[in-house]
Amino acid sequence: MDDKSASYAVAMARRIKRQSHLDARGRLWDVAIVPVEQAATEDARFWWEELTAEERVRAVATCLESALKAQGIDRVPRLRRTARVIERRGR
Repeated sequence: MDDKSASYAVAMARRIKRQSHLDARGRLWDVAIVPVEQAATEDARFWWEELTAEERVRAVATCLESALKAQGIDRVPRLRRTARVIERRGR
């Protein structure tokens, strides 16, 4: 392979390929095929540039619920309220 075709192959490998997919339930998925060396940068860019703050909060909650379901927990447990009374030591 000569230098010109090698540089073209590298350029094509680094290119991010995007497409949309409609699944059987009618949901539209946006897919990006990203080279491994660009994956972290593309992931951070997606979270900060493409989502609003409210969408990020909802996405994290959905991810937590999904992770708990994978462990066999049906729903996110309710946070418990705790209160402590801390007494200062006498001097």
